[in-house]
Amino acid sequence: MQPSAFSDPKLECDIIMKGGITSGVVYPLAVVELAKTYRLRNIGGTSAGAIAAALAAAAEHGRSHPGGGFPKLAELPEFLADHLKLLFQPSPKTRPPFSLLLTWISPGGEEEDGKEPGRLAKVLAFLKKLAISALKLIRFHPIAFLLGALLGIALFWLVADYPSEGQLIRPRAMTLRVLFALFWGLLVALLVFAWRAVKAIQGNAFGMCSGMPAHEPSRDPALTPWLAGLLDQVAGKTGAPLIFGDLWGAGDRVAQEEDPRLRAINLEVMTTNLTYGAPVRLPTRSRELFFHPEELRRFFPENVVRWMEEHPFPPRNERERRHIQRIVTETPFRPMPAPADLPVVVAARMSLSFPVLISAIPLYAVDWTPREDERDESEEGEEPAAPDPAPELAPCWFSDGGISSNFPVHFFDGLLPMRPAFGINLRPLKKGQEPDPDEGENVWFPSRAGEAVLPVWTPITSLFGFLGTIVRTMQNWSDNTQMRLPGYRDRVAHIYLSEQEGGMNLSMPRRRVERLTRRGRIAGQKVQTLDWDGHRWTRYRSAVAQLEERLGQMEEIYSGGFEDFLDAHNSKQGRYRRPDAWKKYAMQATADLMAVVRSWRAHPKYRLRDKPPKPEPELRISPRR
Repeated sequence: MQPSAFSDPKLECDIIMKGGITSGVVYPLAVVELAKTYRLRNIGGTSAGAIAAALAAAAEHGRSHPGGGFPKLAELPEFLADHLKLLFQPSPKTRPPFSLLLTWISPGGEEEDGKEPGRLAKVLAFLKKLAISALKLIRFHPIAFLLGALLGIALFWLVADYPSEGQLIRPRAMTLRVLFALFWGLLVALLVFAWRAVKAIQGNAFGMCSGMPAHEPSRDPALTPWLAGLLDQVAGKTGAPLIFGDLWGAGDRVAQEEDPRLRAINLEVMTTNLTYGAPVRLPTRSRELFFHPEELRRFFPENVVRWMEEHPFPPRNERERRHIQRIVTETPFRPMPAPADLPVVVAARMSLSFPVLISAIPLYAVDWTPREDERDESEEGEEPAAPDPAPELAPCWFSDGGISSNFPVHFFDGLLPMRPAFGINLRPLKKGQEPDPDEGENVWFPSRAGEAVLPVWTPITSLFGFLGTIVRTMQNWSDNTQMRLPGYRDRVAHIYLSEQEGGMNLSMPRRRVERLTRRGRIAGQKVQTLDWDGHRWTRYRSAVAQLEERLGQMEEIYSGGFEDFLDAHNSKQGRYRRPDAWKKYAMQATADLMAVVRSWRAHPKYRLRDKPPKPEPELRISPRR
């Protein structure tokens, strides 16, 4: 692909991509198609979508760099077609469960063209996988199998061959003896396998693959070093790893941290802090996190960890400096870099930590909960004074961003849109439905008002389906609800995948990967048909309707006694203190706003909430995530 195709886009856009492990192969060409028309300003995603978002941001940064940029990104599908599975390398101790996993997720019984296999083919494939699994159990744990088989023979002798009047089975039944020995041998081997697998996965940070090579040197590229190198190549970066500050461009770093609009390229990805039980948007402005350099080398290349050691976030005041100094002096932990200095690969990898398959990332923070009563609330946002000696740090486990928000369509949102913010969603085909030979039919982009407003229908026909739907609902309810809103649903392209495509299908054949990448290219083309004027009008209608409702409620409360409370309140005492001049200005500004709200009621014929787009959104205060 020629660099001239990306030389001078006249428009700007944002893009958000959904998580989906190997489904991420759809994204590179979708991004490439958009980059021909748009300059990418805000880019976000979760899990595999976070990897694609990081590469898209790197390509935008290297747009004019020879050998990098979007032409380099366009080469990625060709690489993934042959190397996708090789990127996932289990540690030596987790190789047995990873091998068994591959047996069950491999495309046994499916046709090469992706058609749904028949019932007989499914049964034969299941029996084949069952036989392969049994042989692997024997190979992984031959002693356990042998001891189990001997136990089976002994039990058979007790119930069948031991002389007694009440024997259960006639003696000399050799076939039953063999089956009994085989059953007990496999059962014991399975129990030992499960025990060792749980222990190995837990010892490998709750994942089979750390992202790093299983052996050094490694013939095949492992996920994290490969991604780190590719990010640098696509961005045209040499030497130090690509960091968020490179994407942000020149400017006041403090101001850029506060206001993403000041960043030349704004990349944000979602991860999940399981210890806190909350989503975290990276790069985070939180200054409470630390890392253990030697431990982090298990998950990231040496140059990345060394950069993090050399670029700790600067303390904001003397108390924070003393707090950090005690930790650095007395413990092996080091402060995380400031947002601008965080390597992009670290954020992308933290978002991709798919549970059990890919290891979680341990960072550390002070657990203040036992000393909650010691907090100093004299200044908002400050942490309590650190105890002496250095406080004890506890691990915070960061896992897949999809646990908390698999499609963060709310990223880069505001009351009014500044530019198109396209979303690329991944949706399953109905059970048993085959992908259309025409890949354009496997991608849907709403073209009329009211489309995509109905919820996705999920049939529930079994207990396992019921339980699986519960998990998916807990994971996706917020994203699914937001995606149906007016001004959201009309900017999201939906790529349909069969059960044999994407997801945990690490062993997809080349032709299947190529079909998915073509589907991605089509999605990148279809989203550009967005009715931008219609989209902006819809967002405006929704925004003013919400403002009238919420500000009207605020005015009723404010004029009903809240203004008198503010007038009498001493703002220089208590929490969140402010001088009298600030309070006077704030009250005057609020009074002016309330006067505008009251003026709206003077024109009841032209209510701003007149037939707003449905379903109506809700304007509310919530933590930034």
